[in-house]
Amino acid sequence: MTAKLTGTFLSLGSILKLKDTEDDTLLYVVIARAIMENEDEEIVPRYRVVAHPQGVVPTQEVLTINATQITEVIFEGYSDDSDTQLLKGLLDMVENDVESANKEEVEEDTSEEPELDEAERLKIDPFYKFRS
Repeated sequence: MTAKLTGTFLSLGSILKLKDTEDDTLLYVVIARAIMENEDEEIVPRYRVVAHPQGVVPTQEVLTINATQITEVIFEGYSDDSDTQLLKGLLDMVENDVESANKEEVEEDTSEEPELDEAERLKIDPFYKFRS
């Protein structure tokens, strides 16, 4: 089985309008992308976005959104073969995780990792929330 994406995998730099925000007229810029499997077992895009035109500033929050929160794509960022390869790799990772979870004998990792607070975890892996 091949994992199939539901929706469009937008390019970095894409400009969006979102629902369920404080001000539905604000524009947001895609600064990071990922995919996830939702509760309906569909593979859907997820994004990290910042307000346009401010970008990443200490007084503005970087939002993590699902594709379902997008009401309008104002501008789609630059895309090339690298984007296609990135998406293929992400889909392969999801498919491999699903296949390994379906195996009867799943090896459990018994090694304990130290608990990290969110700031420490973000330093190590700034996109860890996308993998949750």
